[in-house]
Amino acid sequence: RSPSSQRQIGGIADIVQQPATAWLSGNPFTCLVRGVEVRLSIDEEAFVGSGIHAFAHIVERFLSLYVHANSFTQLVVVSNKNGQELLRCLPRSGDSSLL
Repeated sequence: RSPSSQRQIGGIADIVQQPATAWLSGNPFTCLVRGVEVRLSIDEEAFVGSGIHAFAHIVERFLSLYVHANSFTQLVVVSNKNGQELLRCLPRSGDSSLL
């Protein structure tokens, strides 16, 4: 692992999940879907020069690999220092099929 990657991984202070619901567009109707909100608390100083957004979108994509197609994940990145919301990703449908 590169020093930059290790610094970013070390910058993860906490990760918490909780149930969530969201309206997701579907064919032919928009549906209310149950999913999981994942709150990632980070130390922003660990991401200087490399970008929180790029890291968050990689984590968001990774999480979507492990949720079923009829559910979703939503990643929320917050500051470990003051609890301020830094980034709220859109709900992402799962990639796994139930069958």
